[in-house]
Amino acid sequence: MVGKAIRESEVPREDIIVASKLPGRHHQYDQARVTIEESVARMGLDYIDLYLIHWPNPSQGQSVEAWQALVDAQKQGIVKHIGVSNFLPGHIDLLIRSTGVTPAVNRVELYPFFQQAGQRAYDQAHGTITEAWSPLGHANQMLKDPTIVRIAAMDNPEGRSFA
Repeated sequence: MVGKAIRESEVPREDIIVASKLPGRHHQYDQARVTIEESVARMGLDYIDLYLIHWPNPSQGQSVEAWQALVDAQKQGIVKHIGVSNFLPGHIDLLIRSTGVTPAVNRVELYPFFQQAGQRAYDQAHGTITEAWSPLGHANQMLKDPTIVRIAAMDNPEGRSFA
């Protein structure tokens, strides 16, 4: 249990960031609220630091309901920061127009060969932190790229291979 491990550690709770995601099948408002509350309870915590909507799930068209559930959970204090994952500018614009609340974080696929400059610029313009998932790519040729290997070696005095 996450909460138990945190309580038994010597690290103060405020120095630990716990994040979770709302899956696409729980975007309807009532389901989202139950899922968020269950996440907090299952972890044995008083609050979760960052809660994200996993992805916009456009075929269901309920991302605004899910977002409103996160906004309300944040107001209740069981979630400190709220954000999204894999949301494009149009998806985020819809959330902001509908609720007046801008995501604190947008977690997107991002690595040296897929830099998403447009998405990062949009996020920055809206005060949203862009967080990378898959920051090392997909175990592809990127790990053999000479520049990346050289940078990795700068903090690798033992000379271990990263490829």
